[in-house]
Amino acid sequence: MAAPVEWVLRDDDGIAFRVGGDTVLGRRPDAYAQAEGLASIAVDDPLRSVSRVHLRLRPDASAVLSVTDTGSANGTRIERDGGVLELVAGQPAFVRSGEVLWVGERRFRVRAVPSGDTGAATG
Repeated sequence: MAAPVEWVLRDDDGIAFRVGGDTVLGRRPDAYAQAEGLASIAVDDPLRSVSRVHLRLRPDASAVLSVTDTGSANGTRIERDGGVLELVAGQPAFVRSGEVLWVGERRFRVRAVPSGDTGAATG
């Protein structure tokens, strides 16, 4: 059995966001997250390429991160194996550690780290 992992998304500004459970990410996801009982990640996006509620993230027991575009205006893409996978709104896709997730025009490097690794969000 694989060791438990947590997920860290690091943006191009060097800011790290932990994903420990079902989470929504967007410019202003808090009200939606609270109503749905989810965690939230608010992303600063002066260009407004990220929707208010852009993406749902779900850590999976099999050590993958499930991501679902919520119907955003500017889409979500995964850089994988030299190509780019465009997500279809409402259909989950899986992100592996080391891949790049594009949320609108914001870029996030995705990493799986051992649960309880206190340096992961800063390193």
